Amino acid sequence: MDFGVQMRAAHDYAVKNNYVGAIPTFFEGSANGVIVHGVFLLKQGKAIWRDVTAEELGKPPDSDIGARFRAAQTYATAQQMVGAFPNFYQAIRDLPTPRGSLHTTVYGHLLFPRGTAEWIDVPAEKFGPGSLDDPANRMRLLQPFARAQGFVGAFPNFFQSDGPGLVYGAGMVGAAAAQH
Repeated sequence: MDFGVQMRAAHDYAVKNNYVGAIPTFFEGSANGVIVHGVFLLKQGKAIWRDVTAEELGKPPDSDIGARFRAAQTYATAQQMVGAFPNFYQAIRDLPTPRGSLHTTVYGHLLFPRGTAEWIDVPAEKFGPGSLDDPANRMRLLQPFARAQGFVGAFPNFFQSDGPGLVYGAGMVGAAAAQH
């Protein structure tokens, strides 16, 4: 399934079930002969859905998933939030300006206030085997590490640093803010 489609489907499922959103784990299974997709659900009041303009995000290319996640993290930090997760919804909105209104692209994001998530650097060797170049695989490989650390789940922010040792940035979400 397409990355953006799976992100939006997880979000839609969560909203229909009275959650603010969801983050897919990209694990799949079968229940009673039906294919199911792993997600963790974000509790109301623990994450904030916000439409963010392309300009506020620095206009990352729609086709560059890593750039979209990095832009979300940069925006979240500027807003005094721990992190942000793009839900891959976008729309054209009329925003008021002193001279009328402006048609602009907005992107849906789930923002995590302090106390609802933690940003940590995960050592590369903690991901186990598999390519981190594929965004869905990066999300899938991050989940066992998050669970082992006592979190419900995690999402990558696609920042990385190589000194000393290669690490990848991630938002870790605990039971106070999410559930499976």
